Amino acid sequence: GQTGDHPYQFKLTGQYTLPYYDIAISANALTQSGIAYTRQVTGIPLTAGGTAQVNVEPLASHRLDPRSQIDLAVQKTVRLGSNRALDARMDIYNLTNSNVVWDVRTGSGTLTFLQGGDPNGARNVLPQFGSPASVLAPRIIRFNVAYRF
Repeated sequence: GQTGDHPYQFKLTGQYTLPYYDIAISANALTQSGIAYTRQVTGIPLTAGGTAQVNVEPLASHRLDPRSQIDLAVQKTVRLGSNRALDARMDIYNLTNSNVVWDVRTGSGTLTFLQGGDPNGARNVLPQFGSPASVLAPRIIRFNVAYRF
């Protein structure tokens, strides 16, 4: 199982508007410790019927690497008279293109999957415990234009 705890977290957010040309720059920086996880076995029969998932190591025996992410935005405002403006904005998420794993599988045993999803393809076997289940999304750049009136 995963405890989902993050004993260390740091977040810094800020914005600065340049004194000329109505340009604003903003950034978010986040760093947090990775989640703790424990090896588990599933399908353990219970005397009252059914099955259970059981930890086979002390709780939180493993911890993922820390996650760090920086997001940046630049915005330019063009004023168009009384109460009207045109805003052009560029957002960059995951500026450093980090690909840190932030979730893993905790079961014992292996997973079998088909090469390229082809039903006639080769069968590949992957150890399940500690294999990535979620990875931080890649760098994304978004452009946006808004008209205020």
